[in-house]
Formats: sequence, C-alpha cells, structure tokens
Amino acid sequence: MVDKNEMKLLEAFSFGEIEEGEFLQSFPVNLLENKDYLITLVNEAWKDKNEDDLTTLLDVIAMLDFYEEFDLQGIYRDLLSENWHRMHEELIDSLDKKVENEGAFISVLNTEFEYYKGGEEDFMVPIWSKCLWSLYAIHSKSAIDEISKYQNSKFEYLRETSKKLMSKLENE
Repeated sequence: MVDKNEMKLLEAFSFGEIEEGEFLQSFPVNLLENKDYLITLVNEAWKDKNEDDLTTLLDVIAMLDFYEEFDLQGIYRDLLSENWHRMHEELIDSLDKKVENEGAFISVLNTEFEYYKGGEEDFMVPIWSKCLWSLYAIHSKSAIDEISKYQNSKFEYLRETSKKLMSKLENE
C-alpha cells in the first residue's frame, strides 16, 4: 500500500510539480536500486482495485526511463479488459497504435462498460471512436475490416467516423 508521503511525491512528480531528480532524491525508497518497489505497489493497487493509486503509479512508471523494460503496454491491454475502473479512455490513449494491440482496440469496440450503461451515445461512442482511429493508425487488413463494420453503426458519430476513415484509406 502506498503511504501518504509516497503518494504526495508520486503525485507531485506526475503533475510536473517537481523534477525527476528531486522526486528520486526525496522518495523514501531508492528506486534506481529497487525498481521492483513501484511494480509491487502497482500489483497491490490492482489487486485492491484502487484506481487512483494505480493511475498515479502507472503514470510515474511511464515517466521514468529506467522502467523501459517494464511491460506497460501489457498492463494497459489487461486493464482495458477489466470493468472495475474508469481508466479505459486514458488506457486507449496510452496504448501504442501497433498490431500487437489491435485485439485490445477491437475488444473495446465490442464492450459496453458498466459505468456507462444507458449513456452509450455520450460516453461510449467517444471511446469507441478512439478505437477506430487507433485501428486506422495500425492499418492492418483486420484493422481496416473492423473499421469498415462500423459504417452501419446505430450511432451516427461512429458511422461518420468509419466512413471518414474508409474514405481516407481509399485516397491513400
């Protein structure tokens, strides 16, 4: 569990209030020598379904170069498939637009998150639209096939987005 002092420092660094050097020097654990410490906190926050701590921890890990080998993309993909949090839109933004993430975007296109039930037009459509744009960036045959399916969506914005993307593909 993240203690209050640690969270203050994590948030200050995440929000750009302190620089990396000051953060690393002030943090009570030497993260350069004990990189697993933040990973352990991520796992605890995930297990406890503590969205606030998890978001901050993932943001900080993404900002620190010495966590390059840590598979943030895998965590983003795994979290996208879970319905206990409200980080889906941010996760879509953070997920690289690469073929290995294509399935995650397609999965979200076929999901209605519980916290948005009844508000699909206002809340899910923008998330789904981001997935279509992400698939467009990936540009694989299966991504293009998925985009094409939404030309007949019951949601006008998705129909228009799909048509726009298909038109862009045809003009390439």
